[in-house]
This record gives sequence, C-alpha cells and structure tokens, in this order.
Amino acid sequence: MCEEPFAEGKETIEKLKAEKFDAIFVEQLFPQGNALGHLLGIDVHFMISSCPMQEHITTLFGIPNPTGWVPSIGKLEISDKMSFFERAQNELEHIILDASYKRFYDVTTEIFQSLYGPSFPDVKDIIREKTPLMFVAVDEFIDFPRPILHNIIYIGGLGMKISANETLSEPFESEMKKGNKGVVFFSLGSNVDSTNLPEIVKKNLIDAFATFSDYHFIIKLEASDDYGIKYAKSKQNIFVTHWVPQSLLLQHPRLKLFFTHGGYNSLMEVANSGKPTLLMPMMLDQTRNGHIAERNGWGKVLNKMELLKGNEKLVEILGDMLSNEK
Repeated sequence: MCEEPFAEGKETIEKLKAEKFDAIFVEQLFPQGNALGHLLGIDVHFMISSCPMQEHITTLFGIPNPTGWVPSIGKLEISDKMSFFERAQNELEHIILDASYKRFYDVTTEIFQSLYGPSFPDVKDIIREKTPLMFVAVDEFIDFPRPILHNIIYIGGLGMKISANETLSEPFESEMKKGNKGVVFFSLGSNVDSTNLPEIVKKNLIDAFATFSDYHFIIKLEASDDYGIKYAKSKQNIFVTHWVPQSLLLQHPRLKLFFTHGGYNSLMEVANSGKPTLLMPMMLDQTRNGHIAERNGWGKVLNKMELLKGNEKLVEILGDMLSNEK
C-alpha cells in the first residue's frame, strides 16, 4: 500500500518538494509519514498519537515504561494494579508489541531505500532526530498514571465543546422524553459495522435491553443491518437510528447510561458528561480504555465473548449500573 504510490507518484513528490514546507504533522501509527517528510526536506516533524502512547514510541524516545504498573496498549484485561502474573504478562506483551513495530519500521526503511537508494536513512533515526514534540490525544487525568518527558503534550478533548444554545433536534428530542426512569444509549462507534456482528450477539443484546422496560434504549445500528433493525423494532422500549448527535445525548439530563465499544473519543465525551458507562471493547486500545473507566469508578467492562453464550451477564451488569447510585 505504501510502495506503489511512491513509485508511481514521483511528479507529485517533486511538486510537494517545491512547496518547501516548514513542518509536517504525522500520525505515529504509520512511519511512512516521517519518511515522506524527510523525502520532502522537512526538518520539523510533529507527531500525533491518536491513542495512548504505545510501546514503540516509548522505546524510540527513551520514555520510561514501567510495565509493573503501566498497562500495554494490547489485549490484556488489566489495570495498573497488577498481580505478579499480570506483570509478567504485561512485560511479555510489551516486548511482543515493541518487536512487531520494530519490524514495521524496518520494512518501511527497506521500501524507501529500494526506491531512493541505500543512503536513505533508517526511519527510526528520522523520527528521533526531527521530532521536537509529540501530541497525545489523551487526557492525562483520565488515563493510567505514567512517566512522560517534557516534549509529550497531552491534547485529549481538544475541540470537544458544546454550545449552551445547542439543543437536540427531532426525533432525538422526543425520544429522550421516553422511559419512566430515563434513557440508555448504545453505540459501537464508527469503526464497528453492526451488520457483521453474529445474529446471536445482536439478539442477546436486544433481548437484554427489552428486559428493562422502565428505560428507553436508543441504539445505533448500521443501515445495512437488516436483522438487527428488524429485531430491535419488535421491542417497544427500543429506538433504532443510524446516526446520533452523541455529545448532546450524553449531556442530556435524562440519559442514565452510555453503553459503548470504548474508543477514546467516546471515553472522553462520556467523561466530560459525568455519566456512567458500560464498555464492551472490540479491538486495539479499547480493552485498556475500558479498564481506565473501571479503575476510576465510573464504568464497568463486559467481555464481548459473553454475548455468544447468552445475555445473563449483560442483564446483571445493566441491573447493577442502573440501580446502584455509585
């Protein structure tokens, strides 16, 4: 995916070089951005981490990463209060993730050297030498405590604002008035297509929601999810939509709970709203994000695999979160 556009886009590269850019912003997940910046003669690279700092970044910049109390950005279901066995697992996870990204760096370097000659520098050296600042899209007061250096700038929540004059439009204004005890909002974000979830999972989810007849459920499903939409519409206390004004819903006084996949934007928005959250992590940093909310006392985590077995666990957690004042 990286090699072809650079091999065929030499004319575009030359046009970009002629612009003589002073700086470039690059997402740390993809080192090709730094290689491009070097190719264009740009000396200042601002890196952006769209998730908590990952292992390859802490290693690259010499940032302390004590694995005894800083959870890796992997699939381990742990917080910063680890048992001995969890610490061992976390250390191994750190080593594996770091080694995987080292290979990613090496392959990127190989591609650019094959295109622009063996003198093209190692992409790791480009990043170290040309990156004065890294912006991390995390709120340090929500995330697990960890050591950082002076050039790590937390920007979590940047641009997140709600106008005092902004109100819900229909049909959401009317839907938020339903439910004797309030409203629960369910969404798996923009990266999970509900069409692809097993039908048994969607059935167990929807049946669990229908159990709580005193609450109204607003659930976001994809427009192509024929089974999910049809089944949800058979329940009286469920409203199905394909898009929601999420931040406004979370701020609404009648919203009692946000059931989410646990992406960091959703985590930031629900934290800003002061509402409790139930998290069902689907991938990447979401498992870790779930344990952040649980550690800080305003969330619980449901393992997605539970919904293949039934909905008893979900009903139990929902019942606790909707009745427990904490």
